[in-house]
Amino acid sequence: MRVVGGIKREAQKCLARSWGKSTNNIGQAQIILTSQQGGGCYTDTLMTDINSGEYLTYLPPLRYIPTVTIPSNPTIDFGVLI
Repeated sequence: MRVVGGIKREAQKCLARSWGKSTNNIGQAQIILTSQQGGGCYTDTLMTDINSGEYLTYLPPLRYIPTVTIPSNPTIDFGVLI
């Protein structure tokens, strides 16, 4: 997965074939994943790669509510991500 700007340029890059080749042009993202089941019994916080904006995580098979922020660029609003 990745968190980057530039829908036309970055979204067209297939992660399976171009891992590490995205360009992080909005700043490093902090992603908090909170499970919907069990009142948020599982939470994982991760940071994207500073250069590519990509991240990889392994999670239990649950549904998650994502919260994404760009600490260095707080004006970016991702809205509701469910």
